[in-house]
Amino acid sequence: DYKYEQMAEDYLSIGGYPEQVLNPSQEYMANLLDDILARDLARLHPIKKSYILKDLLRLIGASTGSRTSFNKLSKILGLSVDTVKEYVGYLEMAFLVKPVEKWTTSYSERVYSQKKIYLWDNGVKTLLTGGGDEGSRAENAVFLELQRNNIPCGYYAESDREVDFVIGSAADPVPIEVKYITAFDWKDKRFDGVRLFLKRFPNVKDILLITKSVELTTSVNNVAVHVVPLWKFLNNSNMFTPSAS
Repeated sequence: DYKYEQMAEDYLSIGGYPEQVLNPSQEYMANLLDDILARDLARLHPIKKSYILKDLLRLIGASTGSRTSFNKLSKILGLSVDTVKEYVGYLEMAFLVKPVEKWTTSYSERVYSQKKIYLWDNGVKTLLTGGGDEGSRAENAVFLELQRNNIPCGYYAESDREVDFVIGSAADPVPIEVKYITAFDWKDKRFDGVRLFLKRFPNVKDILLITKSVELTTSVNNVAVHVVPLWKFLNNSNMFTPSAS
């Protein structure tokens, strides 16, 4: 198992571009990103300040897993809010980023709430923001795995308490929380968002908690809590998302 754990660590840093996996090189990633931004996007779209795309992408990479304020991004970059939204759309079309909406039964709340923006590759995050930030990288990797398996998801938030991802329907939701930890305590403050979700949605049957190395199954108020290492989730994510099918 320790080999799989190390492979997951490598994946969080290197990402999944085939050439980068076979021959890791920051120079290769830098050239690849420049080609996408300067040649592909700037050539296809009316971008007056193409260099700002990389600044925008760097800001997104630094806040992966956090709710994104387009107003804040516009102030930092000196662009209008509409232009920032337009540029994020360009980055999405280039398969560099993917916005995620809030998980809610209210259509208007889903549309108008802040988005979370994830990167399509962790190697790009390493290039833009450097090493470290394992928790954010792990959350990004889980998001990518859900996307690969065509599992729709959103984040849940109420004030400052959040659940990273929620899959399934309102009648049968499955909260997924990513905490890259080596020890587990259900009473830990870091699980406040999941505990609040259980109060708001008492019909929850399963909870998935993704860690660095902890693996166990327990029960809280007749709810099954599956604690799974990241590497095991990445190897067989469908095994732990039965309610999403």
